[in-house]
Amino acid sequence: MSKVIRLYHGSKGGLVGSIAPTSRDCCDFGRGFYLGDSPAQPLTLICHHENPMFYVCELDLPGLQVFDFASRHEWALYIAFCRGKCERFAGTKLYERIAHLGDGCDILKGKIANDRMFMVLNDFFDGAITDKAMIASLECLNLGTQYCCKTGEACQRVTIVDSREVGRSECESIRIRFDNQRQRAIELTEGIYKQYRRDGYFFDEFFEKFADGVLPPCS
Repeated sequence: MSKVIRLYHGSKGGLVGSIAPTSRDCCDFGRGFYLGDSPAQPLTLICHHENPMFYVCELDLPGLQVFDFASRHEWALYIAFCRGKCERFAGTKLYERIAHLGDGCDILKGKIANDRMFMVLNDFFDGAITDKAMIASLECLNLGTQYCCKTGEACQRVTIVDSREVGRSECESIRIRFDNQRQRAIELTEGIYKQYRRDGYFFDEFFEKFADGVLPPCS
């Protein structure tokens, strides 16, 4: 039985040509074509641009190799790797483990990181908060799931079933709603930061503690 899932994609100026894994290398899971299971997330990403386009897509999964970031630590550390935050730990077993997560897979699947989650992750990468504060913030924000199509075969399985330009009035409404949600998210995560101020490991400590590649049980 075919397992087709409905997902959403936002484009700053519209897709041109065939779907391909051509996003920037520094995106969450590296270069690929990104889709999410919530329509709200791609809309917030494109609402500040001229002529944004919103796409409803279907992804046909059977036969594709999917790597699911079930581990919260692996998810965060892989994003850190893709953003070049882990280079100073090259040569450790943990670095090698993270660097090769999802190798040979067509799709990487994991949590979505919006701009507030980006700030939380950067606070972790920069040593301002611990891993427990970062993970608790992720669970609190609960932003949905993203699928990164890494290969041409995966991209060929994406079918656009509907598309539309997002008008100026809708963009303005999205921006207002997003700003309100962002403020609530800031308040929530600030409380979590205080709760976990002395609990867990900071980024450098984490790589030193788990340099052998065996992650803590809470991951």
